[in-house]
Amino acid sequence: MGWTAFTLAFFAFLQCSKFTYQGVHSFNSKFDLTTDCITFSPSPACPQHIRVLLKSSKIDVYRQWQSLSIACCSSLLCPVSAMQQYFLLAQPCPGPLFYFQSDSGVLLTRSSVTKLLRDSARSARLPCRSVKGHSFRIGATSTAAAAGLPDWLIKVLGRWSSDCYQLYIRTPELVLFSVAPRMLAYLVMFS
Repeated sequence: MGWTAFTLAFFAFLQCSKFTYQGVHSFNSKFDLTTDCITFSPSPACPQHIRVLLKSSKIDVYRQWQSLSIACCSSLLCPVSAMQQYFLLAQPCPGPLFYFQSDSGVLLTRSSVTKLLRDSARSARLPCRSVKGHSFRIGATSTAAAAGLPDWLIKVLGRWSSDCYQLYIRTPELVLFSVAPRMLAYLVMFS
């Protein structure tokens, strides 16, 4: 369940509130992600992509919902394969999409996401203090920018109506360290 939620969050540029629930037993089918929000195409047995129906969004003030399309990719990080495996192995009951079966149906919350992320980072001996639920959205945006995706596409993928997505982009230190030498080379070239 965690792997599926996390790969979905990353590849769909989701804010934590879009794939988690208000409380461990708080669920509202009008707004929260449910099993019927996921559609496998062309079929669950051999999906090429999934559609994710977001029932609530800041920019969807009229509650018309938004449909996200995510393609299958040939990688262990494939969100389509993760979702397919989740449906095959966990066989989630109709209702909330993400819940802990071992904890008698406790729902995935923002705090449980943060705890899982920090525990994973700690186990991998990575810095864990800065890891939060928004890390997926920040990581997806930064990765998309680093991969050279055009600005307009990053805005579409993140469902931003302005250039605020640029606040999410984290520039790697190596790029920052290259700025002064490149600027100096430019100055020397034209002096």
